[in-house]
Amino acid sequence: MFRAALFFLLICAMTPEHSRAEEPKESRFALVIGNSNYRHGGKLQNPINDATALAGRLVAMGFETKLLLDINRGDFLSHARSFSTRLQNSRNIGVLYFAGHGMQANGKNFLLPIDADVRQESDASREGIDIQLLLNGLGNSGTPTAILILDACRDNPFVKNNQGLASLDGPLGTLVAFATAPGKTAEDGVGTNGTYTKHLLNALGEPGVPLERLFKKVRAAVAQETAGQQIPWENTALIRDFYFVPRVKNAGAIVPESADSTRDLTAWDGLKNSRSVYELIGFLNDFPTSPNRLAALARLNALLNVLGYPALREEELPGLKLNTWTGINPRPFGKEAADFLGLPDGTGLLVDTVHPGSPAHAAGLRAGDVVKEINGKSVGVVGNSEDIRSIGLDLKPGEYVTGSVIRQGKTLAVTGVSERLSIDTMMTEVGTWNLTKLKDPRRAAAWYLVAARRGDRAAQSWMGALLFSGTNYKAYASQAIP
Repeated sequence: MFRAALFFLLICAMTPEHSRAEEPKESRFALVIGNSNYRHGGKLQNPINDATALAGRLVAMGFETKLLLDINRGDFLSHARSFSTRLQNSRNIGVLYFAGHGMQANGKNFLLPIDADVRQESDASREGIDIQLLLNGLGNSGTPTAILILDACRDNPFVKNNQGLASLDGPLGTLVAFATAPGKTAEDGVGTNGTYTKHLLNALGEPGVPLERLFKKVRAAVAQETAGQQIPWENTALIRDFYFVPRVKNAGAIVPESADSTRDLTAWDGLKNSRSVYELIGFLNDFPTSPNRLAALARLNALLNVLGYPALREEELPGLKLNTWTGINPRPFGKEAADFLGLPDGTGLLVDTVHPGSPAHAAGLRAGDVVKEINGKSVGVVGNSEDIRSIGLDLKPGEYVTGSVIRQGKTLAVTGVSERLSIDTMMTEVGTWNLTKLKDPRRAAAWYLVAARRGDRAAQSWMGALLFSGTNYKAYASQAIP
């Protein structure tokens, strides 16, 4: 697979060095998009990894960063417009990065969202995002100089004899950088990141390197790795210097770190090569504002991809929790059910099914039991799925659990040991977060479908709930996993 990267940077005009202390500090904003799972064009290996890694690096360099993965045309346009509006201040710096498919049609350049269905060149203007219009929107934002980063695959499956991206000249105060010369192809790379983005990431961390010199370093590294087959290219209209990492002043001074920052760095240093989904989720839960969170997300997505799951998005992380697992599928329980079972009140948790070999199965729980108490605490009224998920959240894996249940009118004591939630059940919870909080049934179906195929009963139940609620689940399911 070959790729071309068009790297166009929009950067706020810098003031002279001697006046910086007297002027307001610049604000840095980034919109980072990675599209890998194309519905009509196959799957690309690296865009999600590239976008996530770059987003993490930009966060560490002080950019307020929005990361979007596998987005459609409508979302692309909406976020691009919002981003341009956000830049309407002469002290703002903007970076917009795209990794995915791109193409040239009738002399114009287009980026392709995941729902693009391009069967001939004339479809590109309707299905794709016109780069020039995108550039014009950023140029009209009020930012004197700004940043757009586009990493687009030139070996395009949509149209035969694809010519790649054409050269693009930006207005004054902009820089346009290509992963390779216009009209040429670029290597996708054989590792986690594409060849160009890999070396861009390596170059970004060095302090005091002006933008043009940074790209020279990237060009030299890419040319060396590809034996001269790929030569990155830039068109620049910059009139001021820009540094992703400014020159270090008082380099000998020691800046004390906060205790939280030290814990964060120590924890990530031990996890950055982890192959445990649980460890990475734990880090994301424990350090939700960490500058390393996007790097952790990239690592987690690489592991989930092996299991067949889609890539987690930032807005889905609140739905990802390291809860415990007891092995029961419960149902809400109320007065009507209590009357049917001849019970005095509607408090408790009704056990629908018990997983064979689960902690609940080992403790002797059966379908039809009503759990009334857990570790001495009354369960109370369980009226909906939110109430169900709130039960047992304080339990830790391996914790000894006692409880009481009502079975056929008799109160029985049960004991067991809790286990951590299975990966598939956690991913089902992500689907439910999309459905109940983000109001996105299509995205929910993407998670439910994989978890259900892997045998998760809760995911299968939620699929049924989508179907019987009247939601067009069948349409969502057919598009959920490309």
